[in-house]
Amino acid sequence: MLLLEEKGSDRELVVSHLADAGFAVDCHCVQSPAALRRALDDGAWNAVLAAVPASVGNVRAITEKTDGEGSESRAHRQMLAIHQVVTATSSTLDLDQVLDALLDNLRALSGADRVAVMLLDPRTDLLTAAAARDADGPLPVGLRLARGEGAAGRVVKEAKPLIVSDVRSFPQFAPPHGVDAVPAVRFPRALSYAGFPLVSRGRIIGVASLIGTSPRDYSEGEIAFIETLCRATAVSVDNALAHQELQRRQQAEVQKSYDKLRESERLRDTLVHMIVHDLRSPLSAISGYLEIFAEEAKRKLGPQTQEDIGNATTAVRHMARMINGILDVSKMESQMMKLEVSECDLVAVVGQSLDELESLVGPRQIDFEHPTPPAVVLADTEIVTRIVQNLLANALRLTPIDGRIRVGIVPEAQQTRVFVTDTGPGISPEFQARVFDKYAQLERSVSGRGHTTGLGLAFCKLAVEAHGGQIGVDSEQGEGSTFWFTLPSRRTE
Repeated sequence: MLLLEEKGSDRELVVSHLADAGFAVDCHCVQSPAALRRALDDGAWNAVLAAVPASVGNVRAITEKTDGEGSESRAHRQMLAIHQVVTATSSTLDLDQVLDALLDNLRALSGADRVAVMLLDPRTDLLTAAAARDADGPLPVGLRLARGEGAAGRVVKEAKPLIVSDVRSFPQFAPPHGVDAVPAVRFPRALSYAGFPLVSRGRIIGVASLIGTSPRDYSEGEIAFIETLCRATAVSVDNALAHQELQRRQQAEVQKSYDKLRESERLRDTLVHMIVHDLRSPLSAISGYLEIFAEEAKRKLGPQTQEDIGNATTAVRHMARMINGILDVSKMESQMMKLEVSECDLVAVVGQSLDELESLVGPRQIDFEHPTPPAVVLADTEIVTRIVQNLLANALRLTPIDGRIRVGIVPEAQQTRVFVTDTGPGISPEFQARVFDKYAQLERSVSGRGHTTGLGLAFCKLAVEAHGGQIGVDSEQGEGSTFWFTLPSRRTE
């Protein structure tokens, strides 16, 4: 009985094969091979169709060699079983699921004590035990055999089924590489074996093994049925193997691209580190000369020149801070920066930072909300000061001249929270996910909202996490942003 539902060339071809073989086709069943057709590529489907005449011939052999039950009824039931197994194995491209479905049905239909599938690796020409099970469930696998080695290896070499009714009569199939495709974990020594090649698209892709704990004679009808079952499901196994190989190649390509990206990033960071490190000495010399000129300008030069020298000094100091920021991020990433942890009063740190940035505030309004008693954490005061200054400088860059900035300190149970809220343009959800990445701020700098290396927030993240704290941002476009971080109120061991 073949389960059919839809009309079409595939259905008619299958029906034609069956009709030519003299089988009646029941057209009142509720399923069809259409789902299998959609799941397979043209080559795989054609292989299934090509297998139909052979399958029908095998079912005829089963029918003719079976006593008692009506031949047509037995043939219908065998075809139904094959269809059900093919449907189960072709419903997924996951190799483990395909093998599980194959083994479950193979053990149930054959009555074997143990069933296993070994797959042939075309690159090494070795058989590897891929899955095995008994009545209690899966068995461990991992055995590898060469072509011609052991019972399964002989099946591959001779490209035909191998039936060993009583292993004791064939010492060449004794363990460790004999009839057992898996270690004898739950069973005594295996005493019977039946191995069938899994053939897809004209090539052997593996071996299905049926193992018994007592001698067993397989009838020609049983052999023909199991061979048909293996032929019908081999395409599904082959498709799953192809899918697995495709995934492996894709993962390899992704990993290759990732490795190249990491190497490019490493080379970039190394180059940047070398450049900025070499800039420190001439920059220090420039700063020293400007200080000398500034003193001379007070006595000999006019106000405009003094202002120009002051602006140059400010620019050099800003450049020095940028260089130090790049080097500090590098040290943080390599865990070379040591923290000098002591009691740190966050109220004092924020107050000092606001005083130092006062010249940049302009007409903007800044509200500082903090508890009356000191908010003390255990941290590196100098590093925490730089974190706060970076967040404040970031808020000042983004807040319009008539905007408002809120700075707050909120003691909590085991930690203290510091936040800086601006009334700037806000941050898009896509950018929030990488706002603390190195150089991420460059996109904003290009848009004209100030000049920055994009390392300030990256430094903040590394520094906060080095203290065992957390950092984040809450923002809506057009509504401003709140950058926040937490530090443990006491040191965690």
